[in-house]
Parts: sequence; structure tokens; C-alpha cells
Amino acid sequence: MRNPAPILFLLALCAGALTGCNSRATSAGLKPEVAAIERSGEATMVTWRLMNPNVVPYLLATITNRIYLNGILVGTTGEKQPVAIPAGTQIERVTPLTIAGPAAERALADVAPGSSANYRVETQIIIQIYGDTQEKGSLENSGTLKVTKK
Repeated sequence: MRNPAPILFLLALCAGALTGCNSRATSAGLKPEVAAIERSGEATMVTWRLMNPNVVPYLLATITNRIYLNGILVGTTGEKQPVAIPAGTQIERVTPLTIAGPAAERALADVAPGSSANYRVETQIIIQIYGDTQEKGSLENSGTLKVTKK
């Protein structure tokens, strides 16, 4: 009788290779950015971008941004309607910020109008692959933005 070890090894290798193929990195290259926060009496608006340097377009079912200023979560913003991002382009949106609570209000008030603040954005996206097939992705970026008051 033949030794089953080589056959089992090949089967395990094939299974591992197929499993590796299924863990796609479809959101690779997408980069979120926050350009500005504008405070007014009625609302706080956020100008944000999502860049696609890839050679393929994306259709995003939803986009949710969690925005931190100087290390404090100030709120969330995003798009709940599908958004197309053509290859090699970016989208830019101005959307209302849903304030995360009293600590967020204080963090926003502590930044003097016209000054800059350090930000971090954590973006959750749902990519529409085909038909009803979707894939979730997480993106993160940080930088400096301008806070203005209207």
C-alpha cells in the first residue's frame, strides 16, 4: 500500500491556496481624507474625499467615516446611497457631522476657528461587487485639517 502522506500534503496545499485566493484585498489603494470642518449655528459640515488611484472603478453601497480630532472622536459622517468612484479619480462630499456627544462638542469648541487640527479618519465601506454580492472594507488615514466657523 502506498504512503498517503504526499497525497494529503498536496490536498492541504491546494486547500490553502484556494483559501488564500478568497481573502481579497479589493479596497487596496482607496484612501480617505478629511479636508475641512465648518461649524455654524445649525450644523457642523465636513468636507471629505475618497481617492481611487487604482485602474478599476468602484461602486460603494455605503461609506461611513469616524472622525477624530486631536485624538478625540468628534462624530461620524458618510453616504448611505451608492457612490461610484471611477478609476484614477476621487469623490469629494460635504456632509453633516453627527456629533458623538458632549466630549466631542468640547473638542470641536477647543479648536480655534481658522486654525488647524490633527485628524484621523476610520472609514468603513461596503463595495458592491456584482449583483447582490458585497464586500466590507476598512480604511484609515490621518493628517491635518482646517476648522472654520460660519
